[in-house]
Amino acid sequence: MTTFDDLSVTFDSLLTFFDGVSPRSADEIVVAATGTIWVALVGTTPPTDPTTTPPAGWVDLGFTTEDGATFRDAREIDDTRSWQSFYATRKLIVSKEASTTFSLQQWNEDTVPLAFGGGEVVNPTLGVWRYVPPEPDDIDERALMIDWQDGTKNYRLLFPRGLVTGAVEINLRRTDEAELPVTFVSTPNTGDAPFVLLTDDDAFG
Repeated sequence: MTTFDDLSVTFDSLLTFFDGVSPRSADEIVVAATGTIWVALVGTTPPTDPTTTPPAGWVDLGFTTEDGATFRDAREIDDTRSWQSFYATRKLIVSKEASTTFSLQQWNEDTVPLAFGGGEVVNPTLGVWRYVPPEPDDIDERALMIDWQDGTKNYRLLFPRGLVTGAVEINLRRTDEAELPVTFVSTPNTGDAPFVLLTDDDAFG
């Protein structure tokens, strides 16, 4: 039995002594070793688990840069200040935003319109394709999904509704690939979740 005068006692062993379980587990560290980004029209039936191949209507966007994807869930809070206190006396949540950013490496009829927020690819003559960007007031809402794997663990992050925002800046040079940067912001309907995370990771059980 572990005793308090045992100089070799560690913090984890004390937690195990009192609670029976240590909260520290390297198995619960998540590394997104590889992944896939999918896009679909809003309302397309999404998968209900983290491993099933998405049904018809979901398009694999192909290679992304090795940075993968960045997920951000932010909220803006305003402070109410009072004469009688050095500290905020009330905090008000004024806005929230869930978003993801990534850079696509493949250029095709799916990736280019997504990156530019809409538009159309047409085939006016044999062997020639023309991309026409969207009108300034066009809103191109999509559903987006990011899958990633860490060994036997699978994760799936689903945005049921959102759109691409921000500027598109592409470097065209001979020493590097031309990437399509994407910033996708969730625009959920009232009462709907901005995103859903699905996983088969036992740590959630």
